[in-house]
Amino acid sequence: MNKKDPVYFTIESRANFLSESADFLGVQYDGISRRLKVDHPLVKGEVFLWVLEEGMMIRSSDVYVREDFSFLEKGSTQKQGLLLDFSFWGFNEISLERDGFKFEIPERGLFMYTDDLSLRHNFWSGKTYHSVQIGLSFDWLERNFSDFFTKNPQVKHRLFQSSSYVDKFKFGDSLSQYIEAIRQRSFPQEIQKPVYKGLILMLMAEILTRALAQYDAEGQREEGISRATKNALEVYINENLQENILVEDLCRRIGFSKTKLHHLFKNHFGHSIYDHIKISRIRKAKSLLVTSDLAVAEIAVFVGYHSVPHFSNVFKKNVGITPIQFRKGHRRELSF
Repeated sequence: MNKKDPVYFTIESRANFLSESADFLGVQYDGISRRLKVDHPLVKGEVFLWVLEEGMMIRSSDVYVREDFSFLEKGSTQKQGLLLDFSFWGFNEISLERDGFKFEIPERGLFMYTDDLSLRHNFWSGKTYHSVQIGLSFDWLERNFSDFFTKNPQVKHRLFQSSSYVDKFKFGDSLSQYIEAIRQRSFPQEIQKPVYKGLILMLMAEILTRALAQYDAEGQREEGISRATKNALEVYINENLQENILVEDLCRRIGFSKTKLHHLFKNHFGHSIYDHIKISRIRKAKSLLVTSDLAVAEIAVFVGYHSVPHFSNVFKKNVGITPIQFRKGHRRELSF
């Protein structure tokens, strides 16, 4: 390999990072091990990749670079989840790319992005690099943080439904302790999986909490609306589910135009005003079906439906089963 020529290679699939790296460097890899050890004119060190469970992956790298090189991790063709990246030492030049979009990562820190973005690394000779990447599918996030996303749909909308996403978080003590523990891999093998999953859950909980505060602050700047005003809207809707809730009434309560109110709901809740009212009605109906002995007809009226067949059709369309079936199957637990 001529050192005067730029050294560049591409990882086509993040899931095959170890095997593709081994092929490029011409080193042995059995295709099964979680660890790839390398002693090559380009780089020396090891890369560790572990899929702990469906939808959760850890990759850490500890390498010394002998010759300048660059590589590109190609993003997926469709968004399937989030990636968290952090460089501990020897921060390398990083950029995220997709269809002409390019986002430079200017400094060390934790950054989170959707997996449809490609990641370009530039490494310089004579430096040691330590980094960690965590991959979490949307399905995994939904399973483990369902209550958070139900309560904060604006965060789910921003992460799951919006276009390619990038965010950066300051690397403080609360984040560093989780990532440092993940990188060390010092736990006994028989408890590694539950320990690492616990660390990732705590790390992600901290990130989601920070993200919520950040999005709320952005939303208040953009819309000029406080959390108290949004809460007042929620209270009004929930207290008047049995009534015909009019958009005009909501507008008058907070002094917004219809256009601005529609935009508010789309931006902060991820759906329209009408869908939000419907979701609130279904949520209340589910609660009453589980916690009361009211007849289905009474519950329908209580949540604003004066036609039982119409209520049953809307409920089944949104929940997947009829109100009666839901009551029979969920008598012992709340599901909202």
